[in-house]
Amino acid sequence: MTWTLAGLAFVLGGRIWGAAFGLLALATVPLLALPAIVEALARHRARKRHRVRPEGFGRG
Repeated sequence: MTWTLAGLAFVLGGRIWGAAFGLLALATVPLLALPAIVEALARHRARKRHRVRPEGFGRG
């Protein structure tokens, strides 16, 4: 979406508008990695919680 806006800004507003929206598009690229990082941290926490068993675990 932001790349389309950058192209549209370039066509309608000229070089400066196109460059500004292009920089905006480049600034949003790191946000693509955010879900993967959050999922990796959640998996790590779940694995850690699973490894450490409660004191009375298995003593029925």
